[in-house]
Amino acid sequence: SSTTWAVNFSVEYDEDIFILNSVVADSRFSLAYTESNGKCTVLLYSKTAQNVTVAKGSSIVTFKFTVSDKTQPGMYSIGFKPASSSMVTYSGAIKDMYVDGGTLFYGNKVTYINNGKVVSSEFSAAGDTIHPFDTESTNPDEIFIGWYSPKDKSHDKIFTAPGESFVLGNYDVTLEAIYLEVKTLRGASVYFPN
Repeated sequence: SSTTWAVNFSVEYDEDIFILNSVVADSRFSLAYTESNGKCTVLLYSKTAQNVTVAKGSSIVTFKFTVSDKTQPGMYSIGFKPASSSMVTYSGAIKDMYVDGGTLFYGNKVTYINNGKVVSSEFSAAGDTIHPFDTESTNPDEIFIGWYSPKDKSHDKIFTAPGESFVLGNYDVTLEAIYLEVKTLRGASVYFPN
């Protein structure tokens, strides 16, 4: 005699980019799910006492997300072939799920630091033109001259003066505000023509 099987799996996602709206199962299944701290856990049951045959690659669960303007919104599906009459566990990151035959864009993080504090953080795709904003120091003697990121294993040095831009590669980048301090030395004088 056949026994009913269930599938239990979880999907990790970044709360800064994705807000989970709903999880929908194939009509042959029923499900329950919980969502917390960037993880969606789904328990999927077959609706009949018979084992349900799921072809390899079939989409049996669909997740609907609200996403940032840097990521394509829509329905993202997981598919696999479970073993008959058994519990199947799936654990994977959402960036490995497939959308219309391609991989879901996850995004590269661009972080701005001013005077040792993170002032802005955003996600952009590789190939996007990044236009850093102008900022200013709390020190009146300092003049903002641009954003800088030292060379690391994923990219060369990056420097953008006010009004300049750069093309983002496939990497996260942290930019620090650079200032030029302008002040006279003790005892120095400044003379004007008049």
